[in-house]
Amino acid sequence: MLAVKQRLLHEFNLGPTVIASFGSDETRYHAPARPGDVVRLHFSWRSKRPSKSRPSCGIAQHLGELRRSDGVLLLSILDTILIRRREPEEAT
Repeated sequence: MLAVKQRLLHEFNLGPTVIASFGSDETRYHAPARPGDVVRLHFSWRSKRPSKSRPSCGIAQHLGELRRSDGVLLLSILDTILIRRREPEEAT
């Protein structure tokens, strides 16, 4: 299920935004997936902060949830990543 989650996350096409992964925590397998199951990845941002050593980057955490099409939770995992920061938009 982790491979399926990673493949679906890759399809979000964050491109060069993500620089590195610091790892995953709180990995939980809630229910089995079966051949033929249709699954979806939902993720939500949990925290973010500027990097102290790299001002152009930030450290963010997101919770990924892999769910079957009927809504049953299969997998949950908390990922911590190093991500490029956007330039602040100028006020007009």
